[in-house]
Amino acid sequence: MKNIKSKKINIALIGCGRISQKHILAIISENKRCDLVAICDNNEKQIKKISDFYDSKLQESNLPLKHLIKYNDYDELIKAKLNNKIDIDLIVLATPSGLHPMQTKIAANSGINVCTEKPMALNFSDAQEMVKVCKEANVKLFVIKQNRLNPTLQILKKKVEENKFGNIGIVDINVFWQRPQSYYDQDEWRGTKALDGGA
Repeated sequence: MKNIKSKKINIALIGCGRISQKHILAIISENKRCDLVAICDNNEKQIKKISDFYDSKLQESNLPLKHLIKYNDYDELIKAKLNNKIDIDLIVLATPSGLHPMQTKIAANSGINVCTEKPMALNFSDAQEMVKVCKEANVKLFVIKQNRLNPTLQILKKKVEENKFGNIGIVDINVFWQRPQSYYDQDEWRGTKALDGGA
């Protein structure tokens, strides 16, 4: 990240849907290293819900309440950053997947590091463009891949590194995840080709 090792990382969370709670919990757990300074969503109810969630989790953790700057327009948040009205080091994109490329480019071109939910993009060319724009802007691009930190996978990785399985020739894995209709009913963008890549 751009020369911010000596200070806390100021984070803006973009998208206040279901997954945003996980990001808030992570930010609170790392409160010595980072601060949530802003949230943004085009849905006022979601902003209020996540703001209340943040306050309740700070209280549960015996941490002081913090003033969150709230935006319902991504461009307004970026404009505030460019006009030095808000200090943001990192934007976390918890928005519909189809928006990640455009939002990443805007943040990178504004000198802001980006952490995006998976998938980072809906196609390979958009993903390549995101990497290119961030490199050119000299900002970092992170993609959430939380399952690599799953305790079971960490144990498995350690055993592979210790050569406990010998010379591995082939691996076959089944992941029994599924998305019931209730998942798609949560938000209008879910399951759409443009914003979710399809079902």
